[in-house]
Amino acid sequence: MMVAGVIREMTAASAKRAALGAGAIVMDVIASNDKRQPHEQIQRIRELRPDMILLSGGTDGGTKTHVVKIAELIAPAKPQPRFGAQYQLPLIYAGNEEASGNMEELFKEDFELSVVENLRPTLEQENLSPARDAIHDLFLEHVMAHAPGYNRLIQWADAPIMPTPGAVGNILQTIAEQYRINVVGVDIGGATTDVFSVFDGIFNRTVSANLGMSYSISNVCAEATMPSIMRWMHLDMNERELRNRVKNKMIRPTTIPQSIDALIFEQAVAREALRLAYVQHKEFATTLKGIQQQRTVGDTFSQEVGGQTIVDNMKLNLLVASGGVLSHAPHMQQTAMMLIDAFQPEGVTTLAKDSIFMMPHLGVLAQVHPQAAMDVFEKDCLIYLGSVVAPKGDGTKGDTCFRYEIIGKTLNQSGEMAFGEMELHPLGIGEEAEITVEPVKTFDMGAGPGKKVTKKIKGGLVGLILDARGRPLSFADHPAANMEMVNDWVTQLDIYPKMEIPDADSTKDRAKETSKKAHAYTPGLEVSHRATLRRRRILPIPGSVLVKEGEKVTPQQIVAETFMPGDIFPINLANQLSMPPGDVPECVIVQVGDIIKVGDILAETKGIFGMFKTMYRSPYSGIVETISHVTGQIILRGDPHPVNVLAFMPGEVTEVIENQGVIIEANVSFIQGIFGIGGETFGEIVLACDSPDEILTADKIHEDMKNSIIIGGARMTSDAILKAIDIGAAGVVSGGIDDHDLKEILGYDLGVAITGSETLGVTLIITEGFGDISMAKRTFELLQTSAGRETSINGATQIRAGVIRPSIIIPVDDSVPVSDGDTVHAPGMLEIDSPVRIIRDPYFGKIGKVHSLPSRPQRLESGTKTRVLEVMMENSDILTIPRANIERIEGHDVP
Repeated sequence: MMVAGVIREMTAASAKRAALGAGAIVMDVIASNDKRQPHEQIQRIRELRPDMILLSGGTDGGTKTHVVKIAELIAPAKPQPRFGAQYQLPLIYAGNEEASGNMEELFKEDFELSVVENLRPTLEQENLSPARDAIHDLFLEHVMAHAPGYNRLIQWADAPIMPTPGAVGNILQTIAEQYRINVVGVDIGGATTDVFSVFDGIFNRTVSANLGMSYSISNVCAEATMPSIMRWMHLDMNERELRNRVKNKMIRPTTIPQSIDALIFEQAVAREALRLAYVQHKEFATTLKGIQQQRTVGDTFSQEVGGQTIVDNMKLNLLVASGGVLSHAPHMQQTAMMLIDAFQPEGVTTLAKDSIFMMPHLGVLAQVHPQAAMDVFEKDCLIYLGSVVAPKGDGTKGDTCFRYEIIGKTLNQSGEMAFGEMELHPLGIGEEAEITVEPVKTFDMGAGPGKKVTKKIKGGLVGLILDARGRPLSFADHPAANMEMVNDWVTQLDIYPKMEIPDADSTKDRAKETSKKAHAYTPGLEVSHRATLRRRRILPIPGSVLVKEGEKVTPQQIVAETFMPGDIFPINLANQLSMPPGDVPECVIVQVGDIIKVGDILAETKGIFGMFKTMYRSPYSGIVETISHVTGQIILRGDPHPVNVLAFMPGEVTEVIENQGVIIEANVSFIQGIFGIGGETFGEIVLACDSPDEILTADKIHEDMKNSIIIGGARMTSDAILKAIDIGAAGVVSGGIDDHDLKEILGYDLGVAITGSETLGVTLIITEGFGDISMAKRTFELLQTSAGRETSINGATQIRAGVIRPSIIIPVDDSVPVSDGDTVHAPGMLEIDSPVRIIRDPYFGKIGKVHSLPSRPQRLESGTKTRVLEVMMENSDILTIPRANIERIEGHDVP
């Protein structure tokens, strides 16, 4: 969603906290002081396609001019809702109550307005609950209503349906209240990371968009930077190769680590995702929260992002982990270490994890039966990992950090910890002990520097971890020294114990227990010599359809057209004429609907005795859309922008969707790519490489390839792409690309695989993945036999929330037979001899056939236990691969 407020550090910050607290992903924050010009703000509003908007501003009884001014930017911008033109965009107004009437007038068209209590009724008060509740209700009503099966689910369920973040927050609040403790919970997913905290009874929740371990893994690396990730690793790995691994995970998000080095790297990325999410959480979990709290005027105006954070790691009692990378780590020491490294708890903290992602369900149960939820939480949901003892402070390696004494039934020990060391002591599930820690004078355990503390500690699957690395953690400047230091940590806690991989004989015995068929976890990319395609060609807003049902169309023929609202030009006449906003309408000499040209007079003051008049001439051309007596602002709208929808592929119109577009059907050769850049384009296929394993370099591209679709073999280089742009090629298709080259071409590090709007001047499609990878042989042969044909390509890619893959569409006629390789099988099913591609290191890009489908899960080198299959390669080697790490090659066999 999008939020807007008058002052970025005050009402806009409060609006953002309300949205984050409701579990929303905040796409942007619009404010009068966000350092963007009004036309830039309007353009940004128009670019976004939010599910809803939250608008705040002004204190109750105060001036309404400023919040109305923000509203006057949003209303004419007319942002298009994500779910289509027939859908009115929900807008929640939670600002100065005296401006409610103005909001109803401004948003009476194109928006579904909800007015709730002001989220900042006074400067010293923040009232977030009404806005949060409205966001929650609108999310269920407008967003979840589009989810398949949701309406049926409502009929089945007796209890209210809750979004997952809200449910997790409920159970954590219940825990904190029941045990009177301070709690932090984290749920790290594929796209986002949710952080929850309860400190001194105050609950906060934030959702860190695009900090996840699959769909958003590339964005984690972009925000954290690769050196920050690699500092957590004790193995020497090539950064260029790691960058390609990240992008391959982004475009194939369901793969899992097979090798130990892949696991180490993925857990290093997780540390940074968790760290960044926690930093964001602390910035918005501030003293000025949902309950009313009195603050001095000086405090109010000194706030940076809304006050001092209430998150205090020294007060933290319980840290709870959830999400695949944490809950399903092969060894619980790894989970504990990721939590400790990312959150850096201080003093004595208990660590735990959600066993089977049960917390959301218990959060719903807590609404109905709190005690039952707590009982299940303790007995079946929460798995204790143990406790960590970590003093705050800095020191010199080898010097004494603290002395300790542990007294318990099963663990009785005393000793001394040197700075930089870690120790693991056995303390099992259900066991407790008492620890006395006496830090040296430069370290603090919560009672003050050098002060002794005694605390109860809880055992678990891992035990008791003594952490003398200090807080905050520090790293060595030189990479080699840093690797040595991290290796010491790994060794001291046995983070990555050596796995015993089953020998060949035992594997052979288990292989006898095989299945004949199995579901593929990753949908395969389609490559078909001949297929019947149906494509919807739809306008973004209602318009005119220019073709009829049954009509034959060509790829570049316009089949529908409409006009998007023109650009908006806000002019603050009150400022220009130096008068109160309420006096402006008397001076305006134009009316709503008038056509204005550059230089026309918009307003003129009365002057004194008819003299000393001030005139204001328009710097823009357009139509007068609004004249505001509240803000003294006049808004001009420029000429509408035409939007044309092309047929994209030759075929027949099989259906006309009134005022929206058409459905076109055609017989074509069809190839799906795995990733692309740029939108729709057209051209004749021209081969630049003679084989699928030949790298596409600049010297293979020539002037006569202008306006063509250039076909490479293996990796396309940045020089080749630049050469293609220089000669005016329409598109480039090849097996792979190096992420370093992609960053160089784009000028930025691509964080999330949502592409298609780039304006490079050429469309790029890769068919296999990132790195040095050859194009699949049959894909190359299909393109080779299609040389000279006019082709339509589209690089648009979207991996999450409705998968879109790049497409190559080559028209064919009835003379083109269905290839022998275009086999008929159930989509997504694996069988013996099914052609597959391995889509994760260490065998990434290799192609083979399914040799067997063992029924039982097997242990991988990484320690993960999962379902596997055996793949026979072209040289008859047999590899054991996780089923999640292969995809069926749809539409053709392996030669």
